[in-house]
Amino acid sequence: MLYLARKTPDNDVIITSPMVVMTDTDESLLAQIAEGNEQAMERFYDRFHPIVYNFALRRMREPSDAGEIVNQVMLEIWRTA
Repeated sequence: MLYLARKTPDNDVIITSPMVVMTDTDESLLAQIAEGNEQAMERFYDRFHPIVYNFALRRMREPSDAGEIVNQVMLEIWRTA
């Protein structure tokens, strides 16, 4: 079983809930999001949040900035899918 982990601003590692294996394809989720399906957006967020956050954190080196980037990216996906 895979677990998600994240660091706090104090560099403590927090182990979060187990990663759920998704059955929806990315394309299917985006199509559902385009139809306004909030549950599909939640699944998309759960799937891609760690990826976007870690990418942004490596670039920005500031957890709060990385979190804000995640919010902006996910909002843009919701608006334009």
